[in-house]
Amino acid sequence: MVEDESLQGLHSLKKLEMYNCTKLKVGAGLQLLTCLEDLTIERCGEEVEGLQHMTALKKLTLRDLPNIQFLPDCFGDLPLLRELHIVGCRKLLRLPTSLSLSSLNELRIVFCNSELKKRCEKEIGEDWPIIAHIPRLHV
Repeated sequence: MVEDESLQGLHSLKKLEMYNCTKLKVGAGLQLLTCLEDLTIERCGEEVEGLQHMTALKKLTLRDLPNIQFLPDCFGDLPLLRELHIVGCRKLLRLPTSLSLSSLNELRIVFCNSELKKRCEKEIGEDWPIIAHIPRLHV
């Protein structure tokens, strides 16, 4: 868990990379990072939540999260998000139901679950209507 005390004085931080967290619960501590624009979470464990507080976020990379089956329903609260990269999340089954990707310029979903790939399949996938408008789409 990211604690408030460890982030004191970092409110203007623009980029954060988190690696090899045994149990990651992105929560209250990251609310202090109101200027964060680029977040990478890699090889971390149980939960990813609290992203809705990062309203300045422009790029989010989720890489090698072995236990993530669902993403939190907070993407509608990220109005500046331009790039979303989901790499190696093999248990991820679908995109969030509240996914608002109207501002995305790039969506990259690679080395993930085959069910997710099927849901994003061009013109026939269940999630295609919410991603079809994205200029740089790599699934």
